[in-house]
Parts: sequence; structure tokens; C-alpha cells
Amino acid sequence: MSNQTKKAGGLQNRWLMNTLGVIFALGLACGLAVTASFAVAHYNDMESDMKHLAASASQFLGEYGDLSYDDFYQTCLDYGEAFPEKDGIELQFLDIHGFAASASRDELAGKYPGTPEIDESITNRGAVPYVGKDGITDRRVMAVSSPVIYSNGEIIGVLRYVCPTKSADLKIFLT
Repeated sequence: MSNQTKKAGGLQNRWLMNTLGVIFALGLACGLAVTASFAVAHYNDMESDMKHLAASASQFLGEYGDLSYDDFYQTCLDYGEAFPEKDGIELQFLDIHGFAASASRDELAGKYPGTPEIDESITNRGAVPYVGKDGITDRRVMAVSSPVIYSNGEIIGVLRYVCPTKSADLKIFLT
């Protein structure tokens, strides 16, 4: 009789462990799926906000098209240097060759980010997003570049908004 009790206890324990293992695996898969969908939604919201910001700023600067070319260019430089949201997001005004003519952080001026969205924004004449390594700081960022177009239709530079993804990644990880 004690032998049958051992078999029943062993079978019961194996069944319990197998069932709990499957439930744990399903719970883990569901948790990962929810986290992944949250991450995608969060990054899409960030990208959308930055695209809107870049397009609005380019349009705002475009309204100064009645200025001389030099005054217009100086207005763009001043806009980059006086950007109020320096703590959360960086603004760079890039010349037509992709070098930072001015930036909300002084140490970035004169540097070359070299990310692909800069040339794409000039080619497409619109705001283009990028997520990856920044060419200046070598950290993971989300950036949106939008061309600044002078009144005669000439692109004189690119406004580039840059946000480090570290805080967003941490927020997603802790959720």
C-alpha cells in the first residue's frame, strides 16, 4: 500500500510541475507581448510628437522667408541656440552638408551627426525619423530631421530634433 501511495504522490507532483511550467511559460509570453506592444506604442507616440515638432518649426521658420538670405540663416541659427526645451530634447540646425551650424547644446555645434535621416529629409523635403546610434554622442537616440526651406524653394539647412532613448527604454523596462 505504501508503494502505491508513493506512485500517486510522484505522479501528482509531476502533473503539478508540468501544469505550473506551462502556466508560467504562458504568463511569461503574455507579459513579454504586452511589454513589446507598450514599447511600440510609446516609440510611435514619441516619433509622432517629434515629427510634428520638426514640421511645425520648419513651417514657423519658413514664415520668415521675406528676410534676406543671410538674415534668414541667422534667424535659424538663433532659433537653434535659444531652444527652450534643452533638458529633454536637443535641437540642432544643420547646414546643407549635415554639420551642426548651431545647437541647443553648445558642445554639439560644428559636429557631424552623419545619420541617414538627414539626407532623406532633404531628398523628400519633409520630416524623417531615425532610431539608432547618434554619430556625435555615440548613444542610442530617436531623431527627426526636417528641411528648412527658404522663400525661393531652396533648402538652406535641416532642423534636427534629438532625444536620447535611455529614459524611454527605462520606462518601458520598468513597466
